Amino acid sequence: MTAAEMMQRVQAGHFDAEELLALYKNCLSKNVPELLDAIHTQLWQRFPAKARKRFGAKGKKAQMTLEALAKDLAARYDLRDNQVGSHVKVGGLARAKDGYFLDLYISYKRKDGESVALSLLLKDPDSEETAQVTRSQKGKDAIRESVVHPAEPWTQAMARYEAQLAELLTPG
Repeated sequence: MTAAEMMQRVQAGHFDAEELLALYKNCLSKNVPELLDAIHTQLWQRFPAKARKRFGAKGKKAQMTLEALAKDLAARYDLRDNQVGSHVKVGGLARAKDGYFLDLYISYKRKDGESVALSLLLKDPDSEETAQVTRSQKGKDAIRESVVHPAEPWTQAMARYEAQLAELLTPG
């Protein structure tokens, strides 16, 4: 079965909670981020108790915060040219072996490869969340800017992300 076929089955709700959790674990080990996002969303929508047990209550708060921000920004800015989609994604730190317990992010990437991302990170279930705003350019070794904020309150990081996004969307 191809990744696209699996994605359709996940999004159509063909799996129960245990199957989704097993599939999530397999996708983590095989590094299939597009499926991770869909599985994560399905778990929170259809099986919130299982999702809370796997990702913690802080994970739900981070998901909801980022979803609300993405929706708000999409209403105020023209994000149609976003090369990576304007939805909440599971980040690489959560997919890495011995990685973070939680790494969720939203991002905007221009056609020229310049991007900005807002990540909400949780090292382990008992740690405090942090928010990270990252500005980078495809093909460049150095990240132009990466600022870590305490996640409570997230307002500082969200404002920084919006300012960086507005700058990316400004021609010239």
